[in-house]
Parts: sequence; C-alpha cells; structure tokens
Amino acid sequence: MRRWFFLPTGIICFALALAACDAGQVAAPTSPDVKAAEQYLIDGTVTVKEVVAPEPGWLVLRLDDGHHAPRLDGVLGTALLRQGVNKNVRIEVHWVVEGVVRLWAVLHRDTGTPGRFEYEGAGTPDGPVEVEGRTVMTAFSAFEGGAVRESRILVEDQFIADHTVYVDEVYASEPGWLVIHRDNGDNRPRVPGIIAIVPVEEGLNLDVAMPLYAEEVVACGEQIWPMLHVRNVSDDQPYKLDRPIITVPMVNTCQ
Repeated sequence: MRRWFFLPTGIICFALALAACDAGQVAAPTSPDVKAAEQYLIDGTVTVKEVVAPEPGWLVLRLDDGHHAPRLDGVLGTALLRQGVNKNVRIEVHWVVEGVVRLWAVLHRDTGTPGRFEYEGAGTPDGPVEVEGRTVMTAFSAFEGGAVRESRILVEDQFIADHTVYVDEVYASEPGWLVIHRDNGDNRPRVPGIIAIVPVEEGLNLDVAMPLYAEEVVACGEQIWPMLHVRNVSDDQPYKLDRPIITVPMVNTCQ
C-alpha cells in the first residue's frame, strides 16, 4: 500500500536548491527506469511511455529469448536519450512483426563515440545501465497493426497469491471481458484454455483482480495470457474474441 507523508511548508522550502515550492511543480525522478505498455506497431514503430536516464544514453529494443529475458544477439532498433526524463520515446523496428511479439526495452549508456550506438557485449562501450546488479529494462508485447489501437493490457510477472491474478491496467475501447488463457506450449495462448474471467468497463480499468476458477492451479514458472474480449451477451456465447487479439503473457514467479 502506498503511504503519503506530509511535511511542514517551512521544511519543504528549506530544500529550494533541490525542488521548487511553486504550486504544481514536482521534482523530476532521478532513479533509472523504463516504462512501456502493450501496444500496436504503428508505422513500423513502438513507443515507450517513459525512460529516466541518469546521463545521455540509448534505449535499445531486443526480442525476448523465449525464457523471459532479452536476446543478446541482434538489435531491433535504438533511440538516443537525453539525461533525465524522456517521454514517449519512439523506436523504429527493423524487423517484420507478425501477430504478437514479446520485446524488451533496455537502457544503455552512451560512453563511446557520442551519438553512435557501439555495444557488442561485455567490455565494449555503451553497456547497459544497472542498479544493484540488475539491468534497467522492461518487457512488453507488440502487435501487428489493427483497428483497436487504443485498447491495451499492462501486467507484470507476479506471485499468484490467494488464487488471484492482478492486472495493473486494462484500457478497453468498449465494455468487455478480461479472461486468462493458459499457454499452448509454443509461446502463444491456448484457445479455449480459459482459467479466469471478469468484466471490464469502457475506458481505463486499474488493478483488476482476476480470481482463478476454483479447480485451476498455475504452477511456479508457468506462463499464462490475460486477454481482452468484446462483450457479447447471448445464451450460447457470453463473449467473443476481439479482433485483433489483445493479449500479453505473464509468469507465476512464486517469489
């Protein structure tokens, strides 16, 4: 649970050298970070919502290696970053995307020739940014172009406690259903294979709790797929697949 603490105005203003006291001004975040949402490729590019860079650097796009980590061979695209907060960073994807693909946005330094990405592995310039031994990066899914571009799902790998999956954010272009499919064994959702379903409203749905069916168990390390469905009230079919399919994988970490 997030907790808020309030300090007397005098104490706050004592730190004028670090933060402005004018109404509406907020100190810029300083911890390196990368935030990206599930999205469609539009004009061959992806957009990363926010990157906090401790110094000028690079945002590097890589494919998932199939084991929930970025592939080290081959770069799908790069974007030069300024120091500080970079909003809506666009990266041109040098690869043909069919269906859905899992990608990683990785924060790198620009320590070699300024403005030229030169990373080729350990010991070379422009290496990844690390905090406490962990690379600053995030994973997200990208879909080939479709008509419902504003709909999205944002979920993190998590320990499934109390038989419930929590989805951080769902944006639906119309009222619908959020369901969870099992993995088919080939990094794709199994259809039907549904193990949970909850309604979602049009617009932004935050912190969506998804109780699993009582008889369903998700093993440690198992991948599952939250998926958005259009609501279709009928006797024989309570939902139908959205088109294109809006889905994203997550893993039960058991940690």
